[in-house]
Amino acid sequence: MSERLAWTNFNIANTEKGSNYEKIVEADLLASGHTDITPSCGPAMVKPHPTKIQSRGHRVCSVDFYAKNPEGIVEYIEAKGGYTGYVNNQNKETAGARRTEAVSRALWNGWLLKKHIPNSRYVVYFSQEPAPNSPTDIMIQDALEANLVDEVRYLPFYETTY
Repeated sequence: MSERLAWTNFNIANTEKGSNYEKIVEADLLASGHTDITPSCGPAMVKPHPTKIQSRGHRVCSVDFYAKNPEGIVEYIEAKGGYTGYVNNQNKETAGARRTEAVSRALWNGWLLKKHIPNSRYVVYFSQEPAPNSPTDIMIQDALEANLVDEVRYLPFYETTY
């Protein structure tokens, strides 16, 4: 198998995991009483959309969901999930908040969202908690203290879920 084909298969597998995790998050939002749940529309949509954050006429970031919580407050919601407990070929767990790149992207989206929509409420779901006192744990704590993220929710995602 060519390196390019292997990378494409890896990306397809990760996209499917991400889509399946978003289904679990959406079910959690419904179960917790959220309404007006609007999922992300994907990159092809060029019209304004509540999950796309605009600045100077361009999309600067997007979130996975826009919804109203049970109190009627709008939440911008990001879902970052891989299989909970998954161990890669380097013997490392890399799901959810154990994956530095996923945490960094989620927190950067929080900064962009708060910059362009002040006083917005930003919630991040992770499929796995960070290791205690790890760099990702500290990043999340710092982001919560700086109000870049309003809430972090941990919702497991197991391979047998979908």
